[in-house]
Amino acid sequence: MAISKDEKKLVERAQDGDRGAFEELVRRHHGRVYGLLLHMTHNPSDAEDLLQDTLLRAYRGLKSFGFRSDFHTWLYRIAVNVSLNFLRKRRRKVVSFSEELLPRDDLREGEKNPRRQAETRQLYEAVLAGIEELSPDLKATLILFSFQGLTHKQVAEVLECAEGTVAWRISEARQQLRRHLKKAKRGEGHVKQDGVHGSERETLGSP
Repeated sequence: MAISKDEKKLVERAQDGDRGAFEELVRRHHGRVYGLLLHMTHNPSDAEDLLQDTLLRAYRGLKSFGFRSDFHTWLYRIAVNVSLNFLRKRRRKVVSFSEELLPRDDLREGEKNPRRQAETRQLYEAVLAGIEELSPDLKATLILFSFQGLTHKQVAEVLECAEGTVAWRISEARQQLRRHLKKAKRGEGHVKQDGVHGSERETLGSP
């Protein structure tokens, strides 16, 4: 997807040294990039550190942006690479839960229905534990598609791979997560036996 005219002007100004233009670009994309990093690391502190690293790399590499894609696609690519490097260096897997990982709709619903919030939190904890077991490529692909809402084409652009590869990774990641959730179900009745239904489908997204 080509960059919009408005954003193209902002990037061009930022490339010419306009700090205000870069700050505007950061303002527009800060939330979604942080969300991506939070889902990759499951830790708000790590996500914030990696966000700063991502933005610094983006600022230093602005001259290399060639306007062949959306700016957010380019920024996501940097964020994914930064997070994957971080995860490969991390010696042990860490699964911690932050309320920030819950969708806003579920948080609002939880205020009215504490039991539903507890069930949703339990589901997300199980999903996060399953995601942590995925390979880096499967993890990044699933998060971009299911949690960030990118299309197959957009994910392919971010990860610089074929759309068919994206489709296969999403399918494989979901199969692995289903197996993980079935195991978790042995002590938790909120996970269905036959795949991803209801809240699980909302969590992982539609095909």
